[in-house]
Amino acid sequence: MLLYKLLPQGLFNSFEPHYQWYRKLPEIQWALTGSREAGWIASLDNYSYPDFMNVLAVEKQFPYEVYATGKCGPGTWSNDTDTGGRYDTSCYMTKEYSLASASREYGNHGQSSGVVFWWRKNSPIQSMKDFKTMIWMYVEDEKRMDELNSFPGIDNKYWHLDEGHYHTVQNKNKIIALYQPKKLGTEHSKLRLNCYIPIYDKIDELWVGEKRVETFPQHFSYSDTIFIKDANTFVAVRFLVPTKLCAEHEVVFDIIEEVSNPEMLVIYSYNYDGPKRLFTAEEMDNTRNGFVMEVAEASEYSSFESFKKHIKTSQIEETLYANGVWAVRYTSGQERLSIIYHLAWHEIIERKINGRDVVIPMFLSPMVKEDRDGHIEIGNTSLTAHFGLPVWLMADEKRNVYMVMNPNHQPTSVDLKTPDGELKIDAMPLGRIIYQPKSEKTLEILSVLEPGSIHFSAKAKQPKVIVNDIPLPMNNLESQGRESWIATMKAN
Repeated sequence: MLLYKLLPQGLFNSFEPHYQWYRKLPEIQWALTGSREAGWIASLDNYSYPDFMNVLAVEKQFPYEVYATGKCGPGTWSNDTDTGGRYDTSCYMTKEYSLASASREYGNHGQSSGVVFWWRKNSPIQSMKDFKTMIWMYVEDEKRMDELNSFPGIDNKYWHLDEGHYHTVQNKNKIIALYQPKKLGTEHSKLRLNCYIPIYDKIDELWVGEKRVETFPQHFSYSDTIFIKDANTFVAVRFLVPTKLCAEHEVVFDIIEEVSNPEMLVIYSYNYDGPKRLFTAEEMDNTRNGFVMEVAEASEYSSFESFKKHIKTSQIEETLYANGVWAVRYTSGQERLSIIYHLAWHEIIERKINGRDVVIPMFLSPMVKEDRDGHIEIGNTSLTAHFGLPVWLMADEKRNVYMVMNPNHQPTSVDLKTPDGELKIDAMPLGRIIYQPKSEKTLEILSVLEPGSIHFSAKAKQPKVIVNDIPLPMNNLESQGRESWIATMKAN
């Protein structure tokens, strides 16, 4: 739920404080009902995400960046081919847009997308017409987006399955995205990279090269650049050279309007469009697709034409080596992005931004961090814990609220130093600590087992300590003078 609030899904929150309207949407209601498929969302919303943390979503300082890494286990659904694997994700938000990308090792990549982009259409955001979404997914055969079901055998039109591998490198408002199909030795009539844009409200201007596009369908060469001007956001998309698997067709992309609910503007970048046939593992392993995207707020340029002129001066360098290694480099002004990828191994060999290797942290945002190196700092707040155990720290120094989470079965020591007070616990089990040194309700602990001895400082004359929703009696608190206290779990 922390990721749900901080990453792009939190775009609703990041724009306006009045975001409760979206909780009425069917997909959000489905997730909050506590149903078998998504009960964990409701549980986390109730127990791991205190209300005071909404400040992280509604009062972001822009630009706002979030980075995260993780590891998924194998899928457990029937016919699920997900083998698990590591992933990382990056998100860059401004007041006008939110751009996010992800990379993941071999797996089914279900319930996720390699690149997702939101931008503001109107202000304030009060309905689906007030913002736009762009979602990229690799798709096999003829499927609408609502047919990409990530749960085999379950009718669910809200969580979609990407049918390809995706790997990305992102630097703020720029992304290189690589895609390829993943099912080996199977028959298909179409293989393509799809971009979906729900049309709750029309886009102000859509251009391909020098041509303004207002009617559909349209047919273009892959070398043409797509430009979008909508409200206060500019977008440029340039396709990489897609592998051509059908000799009868030129390499193209199409823009169509798809009749669905909602209506979709869909961009297709084809690898294959022809009679249904069997594709060998070698063909699929060597099939490439992808794009480079750069976005901007309108205020960054004197005009839309100025933005387009900038994009035309940027350069894409794409190299395919004999050993199946695919290298893509993008130069935009003084910025350089590059990614080197092994097609058959489905593995990133190298990612660089401005000549430096890309290293995505476990979790990093302006007010929340996760790490396992035993020490985390946010502003003037520091947390020391056991080396090697991942722990979370949230520090809101403005409101004097601090939170520590231990997601491990093993207990960890906690030594938290803030500008307002200190907290030490010799053994904190799996659970969560909320520390508010200036509040009467100074300390709240939710854990699977009782924590060890607790030393803390508090401004209140009679601080309250709550453990697993039960307030500790005052005779369990011992004053050490100078706002210092010891809390014990056993009755004195």
